[in-house]
Amino acid sequence: FSWTRNGTHFDIDQDANVIMRPHSGTLVVDISREKADNYEAVYQCTARNKHGTAVSHNIVVRQSRSPLWSKEKVKPIVVQEGVSLVLPCRPPAGLPPPIIFWMDNNFQRLPQSSRVSQSLNGDLYFSNVLREDSRNDYICYARFPHTQTIQQKQPITVKVLNLDAINDTMAAFYNDTDLFS
Repeated sequence: FSWTRNGTHFDIDQDANVIMRPHSGTLVVDISREKADNYEAVYQCTARNKHGTAVSHNIVVRQSRSPLWSKEKVKPIVVQEGVSLVLPCRPPAGLPPPIIFWMDNNFQRLPQSSRVSQSLNGDLYFSNVLREDSRNDYICYARFPHTQTIQQKQPITVKVLNLDAINDTMAAFYNDTDLFS
């Protein structure tokens, strides 16, 4: 058995942290004395005998990480009752990808229904918003399984207005003196 690392011969005898199991060619890396990211690479095994040569697929080794979620200022969303709405999650990428869920300030999962659902990319979809969807604590969480960490996005505020409330709000902005002065 022989191995390549990033396309060049990997001399296992030159690395005290790596051993190859006899008869299987399996590499074992002891990362207790070395940083794990020193072994991030693309590996490939070649097995040779009197019958020929077999080459493995490329094996990509990456350390699992929990990337940081950039802190963003999220503006409140004001929407008319009855329209559809998407609350974006956009978690940081991770290896493996994070598990996404939505909760409130009290760490209660936000209920989903035929009207409210989470997409595969983590966004929260409302087919038609109702007044009771108004709240200031829609929080997207990303759980990174390998590092056992959970990160949260800044809370999103949603204010749902019915048409009467929208007309009242517009009237407050535009009084008679503004329109005719």
